[in-house]
Amino acid sequence: MATWDESAKVLVEHADAYWEGIWTLTYAAGRATADLGVVAPMADAVELTYAAMDLGEAREELEWVRPDLPARCPAVTVGPPDNLDVDSARDAIARLITAALARAEALLSCDLDLADLACLTRTTTQLRSARRTVDGTAGTASTNRGRS
Repeated sequence: MATWDESAKVLVEHADAYWEGIWTLTYAAGRATADLGVVAPMADAVELTYAAMDLGEAREELEWVRPDLPARCPAVTVGPPDNLDVDSARDAIARLITAALARAEALLSCDLDLADLACLTRTTTQLRSARRTVDGTAGTASTNRGRS
């Protein structure tokens, strides 16, 4: 069985470069975050719930402008949340989010209509928020993860 890290690497490598890739990576990151939140310690679970909500909102933004994405894109996951090391799982999720962000930021440099531009702007904001939370630098948990 592949680890989340291995699965995330494969997804990042093979996900499309445009809207489809952003949606697929965001979906996988959202599912992984929600799954990890179920098995993580309580302080981590609270953080991860907020990150999963950010990722869900990012995916909804994409679907608002491109409603055909869920039907056209692979809805993949990184696997079951059994026997996970929370820190390595967070790293795998951060890798997925970072890849989605990179694809979104590349699209932002293209000639976009106003709806696409607004969508990608809102999506990147949600993705960045989720990544900060997953990385533990949002400062919301009582574990002081990411603080010096």
